[in-house]
Amino acid sequence: MAGEDRDGAPTLRLGGRVAIVTGGAGGIGAGIVRTFAELGARPVIADKDADAGLSLQETLRREGDEVLAVST
Repeated sequence: MAGEDRDGAPTLRLGGRVAIVTGGAGGIGAGIVRTFAELGARPVIADKDADAGLSLQETLRREGDEVLAVST
């Protein structure tokens, strides 16, 4: 959902939406997972590296984000 901040700049809020990120356990994918979480989405980390996915899941949950890791 788009809106505007106080300065009229476009903003994006993804509250309540689920975002599935393939390759989400590392690199660019992990950055996308973090960004989606910051925007209010509930990201799903889909990655073949189960340990890395679970590690990111644990980190983000400690930060208060609702996130799920699945092995692909």
